[in-house]
Amino acid sequence: MDPFLPPGPLRVVEEPLPAPKRVVEPRKPQPRRWWEILAVLCVAVLPDVVHAVEVVLLDWPEVSSAAQSIGLLIRSLFVSYVVLFVARAVQMPRADLGLTRPRWSDAAIGGVLCLIGVGMSMWLGSLVPGRPPSEFFMDPETPTECVLLVVALAANAFAEELVVRGYLIPRLEDATASLPFAIVASAGLFASYHLYQGLGGMLLIFVTGLIYGVGFVLVRRLWPFVVAHFLWGVAASFPIGAS
Repeated sequence: MDPFLPPGPLRVVEEPLPAPKRVVEPRKPQPRRWWEILAVLCVAVLPDVVHAVEVVLLDWPEVSSAAQSIGLLIRSLFVSYVVLFVARAVQMPRADLGLTRPRWSDAAIGGVLCLIGVGMSMWLGSLVPGRPPSEFFMDPETPTECVLLVVALAANAFAEELVVRGYLIPRLEDATASLPFAIVASAGLFASYHLYQGLGGMLLIFVTGLIYGVGFVLVRRLWPFVVAHFLWGVAASFPIGAS
């Protein structure tokens, strides 16, 4: 027996093999995404662009506040349904749309974003004047019209954020393999159908779209931006000091 060997049977100690390195392949554009994107744009964005051009070229029709609110509410519900249907049909996860469970913090974040937007609108408005949204909508004159307008603004905020942030940013990123392009393009589309607000209004909406787009990419939650959009709409529709 060798005195230099430890007593008992010999044990072979096997060292674990190093884990294989994960190779991250660069993202490739998916051109077929454009057909899906075009379908949503035809329903959710392009009609508003055409309408904005009509408002610039023609006189805004005189209708009641209730009629405008009901029309906005119905359109918003249709748009939301179509986008959610398309997202489900193409097996787009709800988390990609930012439709996670709402939190109380979403309201707080939305309030802060709204205050930033209001301050930014005052600053940009002094540099590049535009036309306020309230100029194109009839003022509510009864409590019923006020309630209808608030409900319509909430539905519209959800529909627009669902399309521009929740749907377009992930899908444009897939189509082009470029997140910066997706953010800028979504902000440009967001501004395009606010043409009736003039250059100042479009510039404000574009910058807001950039801020919201970057914020959405960071948190991947839609609700803070829905809240901010809704509060901003209420502030524009019920301006303080309005007669």
